[in-house]
Amino acid sequence: MEVVAGDLGDASSLRAAFAEVDAAFAVTTPFEEGTQAEVEQGRAIVAAAAQAELPHLVLASVASANRSTGVPHFESKERIEEILAQEDLAWTVIAPPYFFDNLLGGLQSIREGWLQLPLPPDRPLQQLARQDLGALVTAVVADRERHVGRRIEAASDAPTPAPMAAALQKVLHRPVEPVQVPLAMVHESSADMGAMWDLINREATTWTSAHCTAPIRTSPGRPSPPGRRATRQSAPMDLSCEQSASMPVPATGPRTDGDGTRVRLA
Repeated sequence: MEVVAGDLGDASSLRAAFAEVDAAFAVTTPFEEGTQAEVEQGRAIVAAAAQAELPHLVLASVASANRSTGVPHFESKERIEEILAQEDLAWTVIAPPYFFDNLLGGLQSIREGWLQLPLPPDRPLQQLARQDLGALVTAVVADRERHVGRRIEAASDAPTPAPMAAALQKVLHRPVEPVQVPLAMVHESSADMGAMWDLINREATTWTSAHCTAPIRTSPGRPSPPGRRATRQSAPMDLSCEQSASMPVPATGPRTDGDGTRVRLA
């Protein structure tokens, strides 16, 4: 494996990073310099991919970003998706929901016996592990032609805080209780996060996959030019797709949507 440095604020470094590879998985962030900076990161990624003639750009977004939710860091990702759709690129958008791994941000509280979330103990929360996200990206890259031009929302489970706390208690061998953090406290800390948790509370299990959307328009994908570095690997997971004309989707369990495609992670 070769490590290549790239700077999301430096288009030339991105072009160099995208040179002579088969695919790139790109992630933007609003949590350092804000949502407008994130849009510029996305713009730079898309431009560099086009200039480097990247055969396949896999872009990380967020579930429901394409629904005008009013959540600032969802809307910045929606804008990036719009920029991507305007370019002559072979792309796939992968849009996960809340990550299981986000619990690590409250690790000290968990060690003290409290699982703090701005949710009632019986409210489901669709989630995905970052390790599974990596497996999904690998599977998409390994089967490029099947996934070019698709927007995929993926969730692996939708537990409520109560069984989440029970699972932590079992692993830690100490009591862990779910604690509902008032939404007002979240808004005081971050308007962006407050808006996101408002959405999750409002739409419960449906926030990642309640709506099917038409595929974003895309130009036909280009074949990989000769001499590109091989980056594809066999997928370490089963990626079985079912054509689904409409939702609703079952309230729990792995799925995706976007162009009428549901993906089960196994």
